[in-house]
Amino acid sequence: MDSENFRLAVELRDRLLAELRQIALFRAYLGAQETVAALSADSNLRPHQEQTARGKNNRQSISKPGTQTEAILTSAAAYLRDKGSRAPSTEIAKSLLAKGVAIGGKDPSATVSAYLTHSSLFDNIRGQGYGLIEWSRPQTETPNSGTLFGAPKTNGASPLSP
Repeated sequence: MDSENFRLAVELRDRLLAELRQIALFRAYLGAQETVAALSADSNLRPHQEQTARGKNNRQSISKPGTQTEAILTSAAAYLRDKGSRAPSTEIAKSLLAKGVAIGGKDPSATVSAYLTHSSLFDNIRGQGYGLIEWSRPQTETPNSGTLFGAPKTNGASPLSP
């Protein structure tokens, strides 16, 4: 029973996240969150420095040109667009290394996976690999109540004429 509840909770979370990703404001929030993480990693900003910087102009750029993060994300997006389909992180990492993009880390595939997972530009479908979020379509739609399983086909009244 606990595994069933867990599965249902994961499905609900994934559906909600897919719906949220359709909202432009939420995508902007994810981009800002990604930028803060990248900038703090690149410049070793501390939380109080982040608040000080935020207080000056309340704006943050979506990506910082010339960083390792920007190189990995833009190169991975270009590779996926050229390929036209999803790819596992190992395939993406090989492509980036072939183009001369510095990935770093002990396992380039795991490093690329971490960057893509934390980016609002990509999503990952188990067994299919990483793809661009713009390729995703909403998984939910309003069903036609007449075709729902178990829905009554009539109101239960007998017809007036045979």
